[in-house]
Amino acid sequence: IPIRVVGLIEDDETKIGKPMINIIISSNKIVHQVKHDGVLISSYTNHDLIFQKLMNLGYPKEKILYFFN
Repeated sequence: IPIRVVGLIEDDETKIGKPMINIIISSNKIVHQVKHDGVLISSYTNHDLIFQKLMNLGYPKEKILYFFN
């Protein structure tokens, strides 16, 4: 599946504002501000925690994809 990355979300405040693959790392607050089709959770160990944080932000669960099933 071809994916175009429009943002990177990170909880670690020491990483926010720094670039990764030519995209600035942001907090999860951008999830409602940037036009996108969905969120890909790429963490293997913290996917449940990340999912819950997105739910707490009111993010639609049908738009969440997992890199690791």
